Amino acid sequence: TGDSFYGLTGNVEITTGLAGTGKSGAIALVTGNAAGGSGGEISLTVGAGDYDNGGDLLMTAGDTSFYGASGGLVFIKAGSATSTTADNGSTGGTVVVSGGDTSGSDQVTDLGGDVHVSGGGAAAAQGGGIKFRSGASQKTTSGEIEFVTADAITASANTGNMTYLTGKTSSGHSGDIMYMTGNVATGHSGNITLETGAA
Repeated sequence: TGDSFYGLTGNVEITTGLAGTGKSGAIALVTGNAAGGSGGEISLTVGAGDYDNGGDLLMTAGDTSFYGASGGLVFIKAGSATSTTADNGSTGGTVVVSGGDTSGSDQVTDLGGDVHVSGGGAAAAQGGGIKFRSGASQKTTSGEIEFVTADAITASANTGNMTYLTGKTSSGHSGDIMYMTGNVATGHSGNITLETGAA
């Protein structure tokens, strides 16, 4: 759309038509395959703000009002490495989710952006869960799951805390916290180690 010096720039809206009884139409953004190079990128970028906040980027799956049905799925997956050669094997793509950086110098108010992951709420049954699962390996060790707070850049600064809490309740039972290593048929099960840092 055209530029604007004092007001809002124009919107771009891509929609499919309404469906009376069937499924509404899909929208596909696809780049072509490459025979001798890299596949093309798809970039979704929101404009920066000058006197106000930066614009939001919202991705929302569809709701449903039909009984027994589920809301739409949001599926984000990096590309697979499909080469089967054993020489200099390839690596699957990475999914990076990061809060925004800040360049301000105020040590109280200029905070980096948070990353919030939340399961869905429920009116009567159990709320949605959050599951972290590493990838399996057909021949060696499955992937690791690591929770780490960032190192301190300045020598006198503190590193961030790591807190595990179950929710509050008025008259029921609060949730458990369990640390368990996996079962083993013939080998050795993993250890659980609690250790403070060296001083």
